[in-house]
Parts: sequence; C-alpha cells; structure tokens
Amino acid sequence: LTDVAGWVLLAVVASIAHPRNGALGLALALGGIGLYSIGCVLVTRYAVRPMLIRAAQRDDMRAVFTIVTCHVLISAGITASLGFHSAFGALLPGMLLRGIPAVREQWDKWFGGFIRTVLMPVFFSYAGLHTSISSIDGASAWLWLCVFLGAGFAGKFGGSYLAARICGLRSGDAAFLGSLMNARGLMELIVLSIGLQLGILPPKVYTMLVLFALVTTAMTTPLVRYHMRAGNQPLADPQRKPAA
Repeated sequence: LTDVAGWVLLAVVASIAHPRNGALGLALALGGIGLYSIGCVLVTRYAVRPMLIRAAQRDDMRAVFTIVTCHVLISAGITASLGFHSAFGALLPGMLLRGIPAVREQWDKWFGGFIRTVLMPVFFSYAGLHTSISSIDGASAWLWLCVFLGAGFAGKFGGSYLAARICGLRSGDAAFLGSLMNARGLMELIVLSIGLQLGILPPKVYTMLVLFALVTTAMTTPLVRYHMRAGNQPLADPQRKPAA
C-alpha cells in the first residue's frame, strides 16, 4: 500500500513538474492516466490473465514470456506518450499479474535468476553512479540528511510500533515489526531514480535520499537481532502456557 501510494504521488508530482498548458493540461494528463489505469486493469483481467493461465498450464514459457513482455512494453509506451515515465506503465501490469500463482512460479523459475544476477546489479550500479557524496557540502546539507533520517525512522518505525501496540501486541513484538518495516526496498530506489531522470530531484537531494534509504535499511539487521536476543523472542504468544 505504501509503494502504491508513493507511485501515485510521484505520478502527480511528475504531471505537475512537466510543462503543460495550465490547469487544463494538468487535469487532462491526470484524467488520461486514470483512464489508462482503468483500461489496463480491464485488459489484464479479461484478456491477458486468461491467456497467461492457459500458457502456464501448458508449461509454454515462450508464450508466457511473449505475452508478458508485449503487455508491459505496450503499457509503458502508453504512459510515456501521456507524458509520464514509462516505468509507470511497466509497474501496473506487473502488480496485476503477480497474483497468478502458476505464472509467478514459472516466471521466477525461468527468469528469476537472470533478473537477480544481471538486471538488479545493473540497476544498483546505475543508482550508485548517480550518487555523489561530495555533493553534500556544508553543514546545512548534512543537517537536512539528519532530518530525513529522523523523519523517515519516526514515520515507519514509529508508525508501525504504534499500530502494533494498538492492535494488542506487546512492546517487544511491536518494536520487532517496526524494525522490519523501517527497511527501504528496491521500490524506493526506483522512485528516486525516476525523480532524478524527470528533473524533479536535484543531484544533491537524490544523493541524500539514497543515503537515507541505505542507512535505514542497514539498521534493520542489528535492530532485529537486538529484539530477538535471548529472553526477548518476538511474536511469542502471551496466552501460551509453558510445557510441563
């Protein structure tokens, strides 16, 4: 849900940042992306999804690959023609198709290794090449980085902790869940890269946000280990009685 909300907000910001003919152009752009989303959902559910299920049942990975690739590329081309980044068009079909068990399992079996060993390192290299720590010069820039770190930690760890406590979890379990939720995933780096490409994020701000994502993600393992130390095992059932 947070990833979807982030993508929606990025689409709105991208539409505002893109030069258009005033409020009318902005309204038409947002209306166009809304119609595209509805059309993509309908086409995926009633046309693409049945074809993929039949192809996966036949174990025809050539057909699965062809259908998925064409659907994603066409969708990406539509969003690019609407003035948005092509990644918006690639995201929605992926989200709609990931719920098909047979397709997901077969795709991961045949292409998961290539994606993890080739495409993901290429993306991380791209993100790293556009990150320049030397651009964070001056006390004010480092102060803003600390502000990002504090606000990001309070937002995800604190929000998850409070929600878990409201739902009845004990303090240690709530802190354990907050530590896990504090990690930033691949989606955040993708959003930052798109913001840099669209000119929404200056290189300095991009570097600061990348460092923020890396630091908060690196915090996850020590925090989780701390909450899983002996005598404070997380997610224990407080109603369970010890064995005789």
